[in-house]
Amino acid sequence: MKRLFPVWCLSGVLVLLLAGGCATETSGPFGYAGPDLHRDFDGWHTLVPQPVDQVYNASRAGLRDLGVKPVMCQMDKLSASISGDFADDVPYEIRVEAVQAGMSRLTIKTGFFGNTSRAKMLHQAIRAHLMGKVGG
Repeated sequence: MKRLFPVWCLSGVLVLLLAGGCATETSGPFGYAGPDLHRDFDGWHTLVPQPVDQVYNASRAGLRDLGVKPVMCQMDKLSASISGDFADDVPYEIRVEAVQAGMSRLTIKTGFFGNTSRAKMLHQAIRAHLMGKVGG
């Protein structure tokens, strides 16, 4: 019985680590990009097979489609960020970072505690503008 205790303890710790770690939401990949939208403590993330400027422009267009006006927009060749508030004063932030040539990491944060439904709506609006570029 003494030998089983450490194994049981380790398996319990492993379960807790997995439960408290990253969660994966399958909201669909960006065309042939591969990874789905993943959530961690920093927001929702996905890899996009597009350079920073195209993901930034798609993000701005997606926000326009939803009638959401950004307060701050910044872009350089390696990163971009868009931030503001929804009409009910819930904050949002969209970040794009170059991972390699032609590949970007898109991060979406909504609210102080990560409003899942709004993040997914932003993701879908951005993806709609990227899909034409990915498939073409």
